[in-house]
Amino acid sequence: MINKKTYEELMETYLGSFPSDLDLREGTLAHTVMSVTAMSVAQMYEELGMVEENAYASTATGEMLDKSVEIIGMERLGKINAVVKIEGGDNLIAGDVLSGGELTYKVTEVKEGYCLARCETAGEIGNSYKGEVVPQRSGVEGEIKITAIVLPGCEEEDDESLRQRYMERILCPVCTGNVSYYKDAVHSLMGVGGIKVESAYEGAGTVKVIITDSNYAVADEALVKYVKEYLDPEEYTGLGYGVVPIGHKVAVESVEAVDVEINLLINGGNPPAGYVKLAREAIQNEVKKLNKKWDTCDSIVIWNRLIEDAAFSAVEGIRDVQVTSINGEVSRFILGENQIIGEVTVHEG
Repeated sequence: MINKKTYEELMETYLGSFPSDLDLREGTLAHTVMSVTAMSVAQMYEELGMVEENAYASTATGEMLDKSVEIIGMERLGKINAVVKIEGGDNLIAGDVLSGGELTYKVTEVKEGYCLARCETAGEIGNSYKGEVVPQRSGVEGEIKITAIVLPGCEEEDDESLRQRYMERILCPVCTGNVSYYKDAVHSLMGVGGIKVESAYEGAGTVKVIITDSNYAVADEALVKYVKEYLDPEEYTGLGYGVVPIGHKVAVESVEAVDVEINLLINGGNPPAGYVKLAREAIQNEVKKLNKKWDTCDSIVIWNRLIEDAAFSAVEGIRDVQVTSINGEVSRFILGENQIIGEVTVHEG
């Protein structure tokens, strides 16, 4: 690792090499020459430090991180367009364009009783609108609504996510058909968040993949089907027409969401107005964050301390918070292995 020197350290070294009886005060020729030299060398150290930092995937950022992961054939995941479920509009056809709010959607598939449409603006903004949409083609009858987000839109993958995938690939080498292979394959699909893999769940050659969507929520049926078709198409299961090896039969499922009901007592002391609402929102947000850790642990555990800390950090003036129950449990609530947190309700008093 480069031992960088600062301007001050360099000046001390340079000036210390002159005879002690020489005038080295600021403004003298010797001091001026050494100052210019020290400034240039300090800048060189800074640039060398940047080169060193960007030479390793563990510290590189942006384009330099992209170049680091390219070495093993990885690339940053780009933005993805949201896919929504549309109900109504008896004579909608593939290719129809609909407007809702400031967004437009193009119908991609017509199913029995509903349609799938792709938001024409990539990114998370495609997840922001639900409600009535207006067709741009005349002759479409009936009220038309977006009722669900089938495939959440995502922003471009950030540095930390890309770095984590890279480190997982390096630390857990991918061999055809092993658990790391499955995780790596599914992580390459936009729209998928957490992943767990159960090997040989019904004997040799059978694999179960459990997923969340990119918002770490329950995966829509369309996303589950998309992942299944990518890994092991249903029509040709076990025959190697997907990315998994011949002989591997893959089942793909979504996690199950469990609603959480929290009861607590808040001793206010001298809190601001509306402190109960603020505490409730902070608790809900903090508990939902646990879903991001679902695929890194055996089971999600909601502890009393997490709830109390969330309330204290959100509102100044709270003297005491006592959690009386979490889904009927007193000190903690443990979800099942393939369960995540759904709606969080907080009752006070």
